[in-house]
Amino acid sequence: MGQPVVHFEIIGGDPIQLRTYYAELFEWTFQENSPVAPEVSEIDNYSFINRMTTADGTGIPGGVGGGHGFRSHAIFYVGVPDVEAALQRLLRVLAAGGEMSCGQLAQVVDITASTSSHHISELMDCGLLQMRKDGRFHMLSVRRDVLAKFAPAILADRQDP
Repeated sequence: MGQPVVHFEIIGGDPIQLRTYYAELFEWTFQENSPVAPEVSEIDNYSFINRMTTADGTGIPGGVGGGHGFRSHAIFYVGVPDVEAALQRLLRVLAAGGEMSCGQLAQVVDITASTSSHHISELMDCGLLQMRKDGRFHMLSVRRDVLAKFAPAILADRQDP
């Protein structure tokens, strides 16, 4: 069975225009200046959507933000039952694919940005991952020498996760 979408974000270069558009289109209302990581949006330009649901409670929370220099895109966060298994997938994806941004990696392994941020930090602290800045993106890659010592099976298993 698939995993549920638990949050979404709509990001673009003009967050005010985005909020105006979605407010008119879907009658969404927003919590202005909501907390956000600077990699996701300019701090003062992110707003959570006041969650709207159907009569049976269906609906997911989301946010709209961005700002100057942010490319237009949407992100869907998926809940997973086993974060450790998702982390193993994360290492396999990086070992097989080279380098990815934090956001790309979170999407590929189906974990939320906050979950991936915490675990990426832990994996960097123990030396399994390295990060470099590329513009406003943080690019991650596996330290193959360390992975070979502590988790050689991940390097040996080069199939798609």
